[in-house]
Amino acid sequence: MDGPSALKFGLPTSVGGLPFEDHSSAVEFALSTQPIFPTVPRLRRAGASFIDQVASFLPHADVEEPGLLQITRPVTCAGEIHSADLESLSGSFGGTAAFLDALSQLPSAEPDELIGIRVGVLGPVTTALALRSAGVPIEVALPLGVDIAMDTATTLLDRIRPALGTKLIAVVLSESGLIGAMHPTYPLLTSQVRSCLFEAVDRIDARGSEGPLVIGIHVPGRTDWSTIITAGFSLLSLPVGTNLEGSADHVQHFLDAGGVISWGAVPVDEPLGSTDEILWRRLSSFWCSLVGAGIDPFQLRSQSLISTTAGLSHFGVAQATNALSLADSLSTRVRRQAAGTRLSLGA
Repeated sequence: MDGPSALKFGLPTSVGGLPFEDHSSAVEFALSTQPIFPTVPRLRRAGASFIDQVASFLPHADVEEPGLLQITRPVTCAGEIHSADLESLSGSFGGTAAFLDALSQLPSAEPDELIGIRVGVLGPVTTALALRSAGVPIEVALPLGVDIAMDTATTLLDRIRPALGTKLIAVVLSESGLIGAMHPTYPLLTSQVRSCLFEAVDRIDARGSEGPLVIGIHVPGRTDWSTIITAGFSLLSLPVGTNLEGSADHVQHFLDAGGVISWGAVPVDEPLGSTDEILWRRLSSFWCSLVGAGIDPFQLRSQSLISTTAGLSHFGVAQATNALSLADSLSTRVRRQAAGTRLSLGA
């Protein structure tokens, strides 16, 4: 994976969910607000979620409010899986088709500004846990979860690569199911989580020879970061304030190897205000705690992206615009501070 070096430090990014009911509006918003490194957007309407994508692979599966997978016929083995929606980039995958179509229509000057795109995929662990909740035995849910997640990731990568050429593609596994993975009551063993993540990274990385590729993981809460980091990801996406201090040695090794961290510095579950001052203080304070745990301060800044903590589907358009504007403002501060630190060190 030679992609992380292409990511400019402090670059703003996003998780993907946007407050729109149609693909064209969402894609236009994504490209206009983050033209350098946009994320393939997901809509807030029914039928466009990650769980809907999983359901498209399974006969006799549906999604009930509030986003719960329902399977009306027992699944007894992994077997062959197939999604007509994924094959045709329709239905729950329609946003990718609209995004690629919009990229092909950009004026010739604009693609030079674009360094690549970020595309989210529901990760294998979260997929497996959704299947388990729907009644699939865990010994079936785990391999099936890996197969569904990896078929999605590799197919999207194969479809996106011709449109991007030599530009970067960041495939980011969304793993909300890993929140609380260090707790004794977590339903999976550490070895099961590690096996799923290792296989996912290996199967996506096999496509890396076709162009610059970053394999990332997004976990919007406290988790077992040591296990995740050792799986081989090159991008971590996480909220400011999560429990990284306890994995400081692993984080330092990750940064030494060229890894990049996307800091969820703009919260989606509290009032934002119109300035970035409080958010900047919160980010700086968290970085200070990580430096105190032994992580290099310059690498923390120079190998950082800035993002919202989660998607913006439940926001209004004005709120979403403000959230991404705050991410952009914070990214400017990160770049200035990292450059100042470098100069002070004589680099």
